[in-house]
Amino acid sequence: MRSFEITAIAASMLAGSVANAQTFNFDFGFQPTDQNGDYVTQGWNNIDYFTSFYVGLIDDQGVTHNGMALEWTGFYDSGSSTQGSDNPSGDAAFLPVTASDDYLFGHDDGWAGREGESFVEITIFGLDTSGDVVYDFSFFGSRGGVAGVRSALYTAIGANSGSDSLNASSNDTDLAYVNGIFANANGEITITIQKDVTNDNGDGFFYINAATLTSRIVPAPGAAALLAFAGVGVATRRRR
Repeated sequence: MRSFEITAIAASMLAGSVANAQTFNFDFGFQPTDQNGDYVTQGWNNIDYFTSFYVGLIDDQGVTHNGMALEWTGFYDSGSSTQGSDNPSGDAAFLPVTASDDYLFGHDDGWAGREGESFVEITIFGLDTSGDVVYDFSFFGSRGGVAGVRSALYTAIGANSGSDSLNASSNDTDLAYVNGIFANANGEITITIQKDVTNDNGDGFFYINAATLTSRIVPAPGAAALLAFAGVGVATRRRR
């Protein structure tokens, strides 16, 4: 078989994987409404303070996945606000202001006489358990008009785990990223959010304004091997 034929086969295998990628967008905070008072989804799952369990997640193409769900715990005594970013830019430029401006938040004990919520969990259900699919996450946290370090640690836990931190203070541009997470045997990945060790705010505030979940197929070992072999074949042909 000629090298360009091998390359075409391998590229086709990988292209099929990319086509299976799906992205889910999450807006945490208040529910945005249109002029009629109807909820506006626009390819976003709106996660508010009043409802902790959601069934039928919407992907970025507006398709509802009835087998998927999300549940959060830990925001009960804090609520939400709209003092986030009004000018998302840089890595956060893809966010609509309806997602970047509002947020859910946690804090230590004692703020405004409320019980602290220093540890938040968000679990996503109905994920792939074949071992052929990994999930990449991005997180945006922002609290406008403040200084200091209001950093959060975002951790994704499935069959494996990963973490990243982000300072939300007057943040318009930066995201936290946790990539390559497999769902556990139950098809679940749990996100934990808590203040990071670098957080120097007296009340320990931390935030979640928006997040994305993107699935991708792990390339089959055979495809990678074919690509490598094709490269060798091309090099050999060029030397002749």
